[in-house]
This record gives sequence, structure tokens and C-alpha cells, in this order.
Amino acid sequence: MINIGKVIYNRTHDLVDGKCYPLVADLTTKYPFIIYEKTTSFPTESKDSYCQYIHNITIRIVDDKYDKAVALSEECLTRLVESEGMIIEDIEILEVTLDSISEEYIDNAFVQIINIEIKTN
Repeated sequence: MINIGKVIYNRTHDLVDGKCYPLVADLTTKYPFIIYEKTTSFPTESKDSYCQYIHNITIRIVDDKYDKAVALSEECLTRLVESEGMIIEDIEILEVTLDSISEEYIDNAFVQIINIEIKTN
């Protein structure tokens, strides 16, 4: 199974000084930071019997300033969409599709939530 988290980390970690984590961040993590989660990942067969993967990813951008969280989420999304056609960490990115964007306020922090689908070889 492909570790799609390597792609998310590679494209976004420098936006938050390396504070980009799978699933959870420590309670002591300073703002801003990114948390990413693979919600589903499954193989598909193309008409050439070539196996591709579809990954549904949720990315949370967390900061104590609303405008900064929004700006970071926009840059994060831009970088991921621009990954189409690239090979990152030995993973070929075929397509990146935005499913939805939402936001929350949790524990005195603004959270921007991006749901995307990434198709890979």
C-alpha cells in the first residue's frame, strides 16, 4: 500500500516549520501546524489492467489566528493541486481533486479542514 502521507508532508511541511503530522499533534505543539489523515485508500483497475490508487485525505490547518489559518489552507491546497503530474517520494500523482473545505473553532484555535482526493500510480 502506498504511503500517501509522504506526499502530504513533502508538499506542506515547510509552511508550518515542519509541524506536519499524521493523525494527531502533541498538546504542546505550537501554532500553526498541520494534521493529515488518510480516510480511505483503495486500488482501482484501469482498462489496461494497470493498478492505480485513490486516496481520500483530510487535512487540518490549525492556528490561533483566523486569517493566517485561511491563508495557510489556501497555500496548502494550491501546492497539492500543483502536484499533479509530479513524482514525489516515488509516488506518481495523477490527479488531485478538491472535495470540500470547512472550518471549526476548537480549544481556542481556528481549524481549516480540506478534504481532497488524490489519484496515484
